[in-house]
Amino acid sequence: MSADGQPQRPVPLILLIGSVFVTVTVVEVLVGNLDRHWLVSGLFLIGEFVAGVVIAVAVWTFVMTRRS
Repeated sequence: MSADGQPQRPVPLILLIGSVFVTVTVVEVLVGNLDRHWLVSGLFLIGEFVAGVVIAVAVWTFVMTRRS
């Protein structure tokens, strides 16, 4: 909680985790030379970013509840 009683937003953590998932997927597609259709690759990127966001929110919530 911030000084004015508003909950803090976990935006930096979400962006960090999400960007790691996206970077890993891009490297898999480009370096691994995988035969994926671009639409499927885009869906994998979005799916891994969403997974990163979900994990980040879960970790942030766990950390904030442990502090209280």
